[in-house]
Amino acid sequence: MNPGTDKGIDPDNNPPATDGGASVAKKKKGSGGNVVKGGEKELFPRRALLINVNNYWVLNPVHYGSAEAKGYPGSSTAVLERRLSNAPMYFPATQVVELSDSGVNPIIPQKGVIQDAISEFCNTSRAQDRIIILFAGHAVAIEKEAYLIPTKATKTTLKP
Repeated sequence: MNPGTDKGIDPDNNPPATDGGASVAKKKKGSGGNVVKGGEKELFPRRALLINVNNYWVLNPVHYGSAEAKGYPGSSTAVLERRLSNAPMYFPATQVVELSDSGVNPIIPQKGVIQDAISEFCNTSRAQDRIIILFAGHAVAIEKEAYLIPTKATKTTLKP
């Protein structure tokens, strides 16, 4: 596999074919590590976790972003979620997740919720996956360490 490319699938990690082997990926000579299936190159699996904290209890709120409008691509994580699923990124829609208190399906991004989401996302990712974890919200540096700030943070709870 060519580590400098973002194309191909590691054939050792492919699931077994369920169609009698008709769609088994074959490595084409000179493909630079790309796997060809049905004559087309396949992309590495792509996943994204988009965390957006807007409505802080004590800190200033963070603007969720704007919706798409004529001539404006939009700036919310919901817009990013939709755009990642289209050209040129082609993330599978089921592999792009938004965790936000202002999104379509709001979830309060408390510390435990954020930690569990990141942990589950990383634990369910495979070696061949290409992942994005985005955090939009407040952060703080304490003793040269950066920390993300969940929605219910106060001055006394900022230190780990």
